[in-house]
Amino acid sequence: MNNPAWPATSPIAGRLSGKDGRKLSPRPEAHYLLSEAETLLSLSLFARSSAQIEELAKAQSIDFGFGDAPSSAEGEALYDYQVISGQCFVVLPPDHALARRDTIALEDLAGVALGTLQSDHAPRGKLNDRMNAAGLPLNVVLESQTFLPVLQFVEAGFCAAIIDPLTATHIEASGRSGDAIIVKPLSVPFRYRYGIYWPRFRAIPALGTSTRLAWEAEVWRYLTEIGADPRREQA
Repeated sequence: MNNPAWPATSPIAGRLSGKDGRKLSPRPEAHYLLSEAETLLSLSLFARSSAQIEELAKAQSIDFGFGDAPSSAEGEALYDYQVISGQCFVVLPPDHALARRDTIALEDLAGVALGTLQSDHAPRGKLNDRMNAAGLPLNVVLESQTFLPVLQFVEAGFCAAIIDPLTATHIEASGRSGDAIIVKPLSVPFRYRYGIYWPRFRAIPALGTSTRLAWEAEVWRYLTEIGADPRREQA
């Protein structure tokens, strides 16, 4: 539970409910809060799609949520958000022809069997646009709602993939990097945009706000440690 990489692959929202009625959402290292107030707080955590996280924020139903950055300004009247972006990585089977390279260019992936997110995800649209603009063939052999199932096919030698940086931290933390799967940096800017959402009209306690800020700091730290050059961005 103390590995903050998982929000990238499964957008989350939730609350900590206390005996005194306080509610707040969890930070990546949930054990931190539980150790601080073990007798007062219980953790309630749930995973939803990024679109559902936006809807929960619009409905003022969560203290904060974490997922993909919003794709439009439609909900800005009902929630606030912070966009954090990080440079993506390429994952390959160890015996792949590109595995010996120090970095991978988009040109190197022309015609290569790729696993990607489904077509309604912004990163997939960005990949389509970049490859088409360069006149490069895009060979998608696998689509998924999240990155974790794609990793299993990469490990099996079925495909390569461009992944978000928090998924790269998950690979490193799980000990899979190097033996089961190779992680390589992209040589060109290709950034994944995360969003931290919080309702505009919900009464959020100070502890909830401090938890959201701590979550953001943890995301920032992990993106820095993986070498993803994190940045705060506008919508």
